[in-house]
Amino acid sequence: MTKKEKADQYFYKAEKAYEIKDYNAARNNLEKTIRYNPNDANAYNNLALVLTNHFKEYEKARQYFEKAIDINPDSSWFYNNFALVLETHFQEYEKAKQYYEKAIEINPNYSGAYNNFALVLENHFQEYEKAKQYYEKAIENNPNFAEAYNNLALVLENHFQEYEKAKQYYEKTIENNPNFAATYNNLAILLSQQFKDYNKAKQYSEKYQELSKINEVDY
Repeated sequence: MTKKEKADQYFYKAEKAYEIKDYNAARNNLEKTIRYNPNDANAYNNLALVLTNHFKEYEKARQYFEKAIDINPDSSWFYNNFALVLETHFQEYEKAKQYYEKAIEINPNYSGAYNNFALVLENHFQEYEKAKQYYEKAIENNPNFAEAYNNLALVLENHFQEYEKAKQYYEKTIENNPNFAATYNNLAILLSQQFKDYNKAKQYSEKYQELSKINEVDY
């Protein structure tokens, strides 16, 4: 068996381990993949994701994301993943912004990158109009993107006072994902404060509490 074949075998094992939530095995197999094929960009990216999401080893994850991009600078997915880590765990918002821009430049139809980029623009640069446009772009590319509808509703409510539109987008979020707990809370607050529809607000608030309890049990 060649080194490349061994690497592919370990990569496959890592994927299977991840599917059953055996993150230690996933990590070990990805490390072996890289040992046998030091130019496997996907292995570096996946290992970085495992280290970020399940081991909190952010500095090491950062190095692996950089290595993945160095090997394959044309992957929009790598740039998006790295930007998310830079934003969330290093507070390097300017750099994250640049990587989201790169992800979108490579793949102008990447809904997730538009949504993530919009969040950075809204929360860290106060560029609300641009954030609004990128949420809309995310939805245009993926009309079933519940999170983007919720985020667009929030920006319309909080920064544009477009309450009717915000209400419609919260409803659209629920239509696309009836288990999106936060939206029920957001909609309850909006209905109570801006529409004085206290009965409906109470129903949505109760649904939010119900889903929150289920999520706690699942966790």
